[in-house]
Amino acid sequence: MGPKKWSVLLWSSLYYLLKVGQPAAQLDALHRDSAYLKYTSALENANYFEGEIPDSQQWKAKEREAAKVWLQIRRDEYVLVPI
Repeated sequence: MGPKKWSVLLWSSLYYLLKVGQPAAQLDALHRDSAYLKYTSALENANYFEGEIPDSQQWKAKEREAAKVWLQIRRDEYVLVPI
């Protein structure tokens, strides 16, 4: 299996985990992705978290929603790449 197919599998798996898995484990996996960290940093700079304290319930709820969008966008990027 080529690297692009593995990428599709990886993002599909992360998307599935985010939808049905344990939220803490899902976000922990994303926190190891430098691109995701840049994404959340950009959201923070754009005041997406509305001044909430990191790790508060409100912050975590907003981050879960942002993670869903992130994974959907990434999944769509890899699905559209010819293999």
